[in-house]
Amino acid sequence: MAGCGCLDCTDITVPTGATGATGPAGPAGANGSNGTNGVAVLHNDITDSSTIGILSEILKTYTLPLATLDSDGSFIKINARFRTNTANNPMTSTKEANIYFNGSLLTTYEFLFSNITVVEFEVIIDRFSNTVGKSKVSWNDYSTVGFLNNSTTSGFGSIGGLNFTTTAYDVTARANSDDIGDITCEFLTVTKYKK
Repeated sequence: MAGCGCLDCTDITVPTGATGATGPAGPAGANGSNGTNGVAVLHNDITDSSTIGILSEILKTYTLPLATLDSDGSFIKINARFRTNTANNPMTSTKEANIYFNGSLLTTYEFLFSNITVVEFEVIIDRFSNTVGKSKVSWNDYSTVGFLNNSTTSGFGSIGGLNFTTTAYDVTARANSDDIGDITCEFLTVTKYKK
């Protein structure tokens, strides 16, 4: 207390003992929800799927449920990775990887060079309105020693004739190779971003 002639608190030394043992961990918290502007992984198939013939084949597929993109500006991101198991040498054989949405080709990649063995796609489909989507495609290809060779991004293209509210749409990863069993889709992931 001031004016009483007592020592003030800065002159008091409080002895401290050794730190006690750490107590048990508390229970795990609940997982968060998507919320109003949430992000959700809708599909994540990471098993290898390879071509078995020489025609265009669906290696992975996901059906986007109706009303998943329920507000303008919401979008999905499709990621897929393909590898070829044999070098394209001579470069006369067909080796293609494709991403389709609603049965329409969004992007294709041709393995034209013998040193390119992997391509990764990223496709964004944005709900512009209930009946129109916008798509943007990026891809990276990698050489036999794992180095990035090329990277390409397209501008947004329009996808008409849709009805996001009442229709479910298929996302498919396809491949075609003249060599049986040559192209493998390593993963297909679909992530939703809600506006």
